[in-house]
Amino acid sequence: MSVWKSLLLISTVVLFACSQQVSSIKSSTHDSVSVNGGYLLLSVDSDVDLEELKVAGQKNFFLGAADLTAGNHYILIDLPAGHYQIESVKLNQRWQLHLKSGFWNFRVQHGQISYIGELQLKGRIPELENRASMALQYLEQHHAALLNNYQVRYSGPGEDHYFEYVEGRGAAK
Repeated sequence: MSVWKSLLLISTVVLFACSQQVSSIKSSTHDSVSVNGGYLLLSVDSDVDLEELKVAGQKNFFLGAADLTAGNHYILIDLPAGHYQIESVKLNQRWQLHLKSGFWNFRVQHGQISYIGELQLKGRIPELENRASMALQYLEQHHAALLNNYQVRYSGPGEDHYFEYVEGRGAAK
């Protein structure tokens, strides 16, 4: 094996060896973020149970099978602010989808809830769909305390100002 291939293999192993598993915040009583952090909110919609979702960035982490059961689930995570990328989705012991950089990049903003969309794994090609109104409804029902303390902003691909629009409508009432 060439030196370059060996170095690439070693760096990949080291990168993911530093990953730690995180779990979504279930309790509505969790209402404060770490000093240099923000919240990531995403939804995962899959026809099958998934084994793992790997994310690299300011903090390398992965979500495990407990958060990735079949169906539609919201996942809220306290993370350090910074740039991230969804790298892969492990379907089972044999199948894993490696996602290309670019479309799967996002940013967690300090002191905000950063919504990146709904990861849909129902067909051959994974998609990231913006379902901002449904995400806001989830937060209102399950994490109202966070909404009192933190702004929600869309941080997925493209631009969307739905959350700012809703805040403006609330202030006008």
